[in-house]
Amino acid sequence: MDVADETPPASPQDSDADFEAKSYYYGLPSKPISIYHTGAAWKRPTGPEAQRVPKEARPICVHPIADVWDELGPQFPEYLDSVNVKWTTIDVTRFAEVEKDAGPVFLWVGVKPGSLSRENAEVAAVGCKKLLEGFELPDIEVAFRESLFTRSAGPQLLNYVSSVHATADVRSPLTPALGLHIAAQATPHLEGTGGIYIREGAKVFVLTARHVVIPPNARCNELYSRTKASQVRRDVFLLGSKAFQEELKSIMLGIERQAILVDHYKEELKGLGEAEAKERKRFEDLLQEAEEAVDTLSEFHGEVAKYWSAESLRVLGHVAHSPPISVGTGPKRFTEDWALIELDGEKIDWKAFKGNVIDLGTKISVADFTLKMYPHPTARTSLKYPRGRLLQLRDVIKEDELRHPTMLDANGEECLLVVKNGNSTGVTLGRATGIMSFVREYFKDGAHETSMELAIYPYGNKDGAFSAPGDSGAIIADGKGRIVGLLTGGAGQTESTDVTYATPFYWLFDERIKEHFPNAYLYPVTT
Repeated sequence: MDVADETPPASPQDSDADFEAKSYYYGLPSKPISIYHTGAAWKRPTGPEAQRVPKEARPICVHPIADVWDELGPQFPEYLDSVNVKWTTIDVTRFAEVEKDAGPVFLWVGVKPGSLSRENAEVAAVGCKKLLEGFELPDIEVAFRESLFTRSAGPQLLNYVSSVHATADVRSPLTPALGLHIAAQATPHLEGTGGIYIREGAKVFVLTARHVVIPPNARCNELYSRTKASQVRRDVFLLGSKAFQEELKSIMLGIERQAILVDHYKEELKGLGEAEAKERKRFEDLLQEAEEAVDTLSEFHGEVAKYWSAESLRVLGHVAHSPPISVGTGPKRFTEDWALIELDGEKIDWKAFKGNVIDLGTKISVADFTLKMYPHPTARTSLKYPRGRLLQLRDVIKEDELRHPTMLDANGEECLLVVKNGNSTGVTLGRATGIMSFVREYFKDGAHETSMELAIYPYGNKDGAFSAPGDSGAIIADGKGRIVGLLTGGAGQTESTDVTYATPFYWLFDERIKEHFPNAYLYPVTT
C-alpha cells in the first residue's frame, strides 16, 4: 500500500528532471515520486494551457510474464538486495492515461524514500532488464519510485477529548482507555473487557481473562502460547458484534437527544419577549451548542460507520500467551484465568497514548464520584478528581492492605472503595471486602472446583450491580489509582450480579504473569 508523502506540487519553475519526478505518476492516489524508468522518455507538457495528464495503474492477468513469474519473480528481490537497493514493493503493472489504452508492461519497484539516487536506480534497472531478457521478455520496462509498505490495519484508536465535547461519552469505546470492549475474532458474539497494558521489551500487551478470548472447553483447556510467526494467529478485535451495534445506537441516541433540545430551545425563544434579554441570550447560546452537537455527532456517526464497520479494521492484536484456567491455584488457592493480547503497534498513536488510564466518563458527575470515592472529609482534601476525567493507574495494592484497608468511609470506618470500566456496565463504583470469599464452580459432569476470590459488592442498593456478563477482564482500582484485581466473574440468581469476584492483582502479576514474562512491567505512567 502506497503512503502519500508531503510532496510539493510540480511548478513551472522546476527543472525538467524535478518536474518529471513529481508529475510522472500524477493521478495516482499517493502521488509517488518517480526516480527512474526505462522506455520512452517522458515529455513535459508545453504551451500556455499545458496541464499534467493523470495516470492510473492497471492490473495484468494475461501476459507471458505470468507463466514464468513463479521462477522469475524471486530473482528480483535477490538481485536488488545484492546491489543494496532498499526496495519495499515489486509489482507488475501497466499505466494508462485515464480512459485510454494502457502502455507497456512495467516491473514497478518501490523503494524507501530518499534511499536511491537516479544514477543508482539506472544501474539497478539494467540488472533487472537482464533478468527479463533471460526469460525472453525484453519489452518489459523497469521503473523505480519512492513508496512505503504499511499494513492495512484500519484506523488507529481515537484520542481522548474533554468532558464538554459532544462525543465525550460515545467516543470512549474507541479510545485506548482501560475497559476496552473486546472479542475474539473466532467468537465475535462472546464479548469481554481489556484490562490493563503490560510491557516487556518492545512489545505491549493487554491483559484480559482467558475465557474472553479462548472460550472454556474442558477438552482444550491447555496452555496456549504463540512463539513463532508461522503459528496461526488468534486475533482479537475491538467491539464485538453486539458492542459495535450498541456503539452506533448510542451515537444515534445522542443525536436524537440533542435534536430534542434544539426544538425545545427554539420553542422557549418564541415565548420570550425582547425585554428578557438575559434569558434570551442564555437560550440562544444553548441552542447554538445543541445544533453544533447534532452536527458533530452526525459527522462522528458517519466516520464510525465508514471506518470501523469491518471487523478486519478493528483488529487490536492477537493472543500471545494464556495458561489453562485453573481454580484453587497455589497456596493462596486463587483463580488463574488470564491471557495476554499482543497489540499491533500501528493501532495506537503512541505520541498521544496516556498509558493505563480509566476514562471515568460523564455519567457519574464529578461531585458524585468525589463524594462516593472519597467519602471521609479528610480524604477529599488530599485527593482530587483526575484531570480530563482520566484516572491514572500507578501502583498495586498489596495483600496486607487488601485484607486491612486504610481508607475511611463517611462514618470513619475502614473500607476499600473501588471503580472499574467494563464492556457491559461501563463505569461503576463498588465496595471490596477484606475477607476472601470461597467460590465453587460446578461442571456438567457433576465435578466441581473451589477457589478463593476477592469479592466486590455494589456501592449501594440504588447504584445497581457492580458488574455483569461481558465485564470479565476489566481491571478494578481504588480512587488513588492503585490496582486491586482482575474481574473474572460474578454471582446472582439471574444474569444480574449481586457479588463480583476478582483475582487479586498483586498475586496475578507477581506470581503468575512474571513467571512466564519475567521482565514484564506495567506500562509506565505518561505525562
